[in-house]
Amino acid sequence: RIVILVDGLEKYFAARKRQVGKQFLDEVQAALPGGGPAATAEGGKKGRGGGRQKDMSLAKLPDRKELAEAVMDLQIMFGKRVVVHEVRPGEDVARWVAVFTAQVAQRPELSHRSEATYDIRFGDQIKSGTDHADTWSKMLQHVALCTEARAKAITARYPTLRSLYEAYLGCASVQDGEGLLAGVQINLGTSVNPRMRNLGPALSKRIYESVMVDNPGHSLTLGE
Repeated sequence: RIVILVDGLEKYFAARKRQVGKQFLDEVQAALPGGGPAATAEGGKKGRGGGRQKDMSLAKLPDRKELAEAVMDLQIMFGKRVVVHEVRPGEDVARWVAVFTAQVAQRPELSHRSEATYDIRFGDQIKSGTDHADTWSKMLQHVALCTEARAKAITARYPTLRSLYEAYLGCASVQDGEGLLAGVQINLGTSVNPRMRNLGPALSKRIYESVMVDNPGHSLTLGE
């Protein structure tokens, strides 16, 4: 199994958005009467290490929607053999490395115990949260790219799985259900310096499918 930990994704999206906007502004200025030479002269400046060339190449890289679709295609093709998980810098990276390393180390023993349960009637317990709320949050984090911060934002609005399920039942259409969580606000900063953004339609749709789709042949973009 291949585990891909993605660090610094929000910084990448922010930097890419700035460069796309700057590139568009440069093109507009270059198209204005008398703006061509000045824009060219300004655009030709390079920082140390070829910063200008690096910035322009960043604008050509995938945006948020393209990256979400690529992750979805990857997991549809390879299923559980590939796990993609977005992490936060520092402790979150170390914590997930420890979690995945422990899973790899315990797999032979768990497999042996699972085979033994058939004869001795002893089953492996499934790990859960410290309480109902923590378990619900951990369930959401099994959805690809649903980090702890995103899960907490969802559970703040829908504190139980039942409350989210009933909200989905109240939607007028599948499209409304898929977009129900798109506007949920996430704080990607701190309590002192909050940095709010929406959950987004891609993750909102994945969570809807994980709760509502009952077709066993349907591919869900779930990580472990």
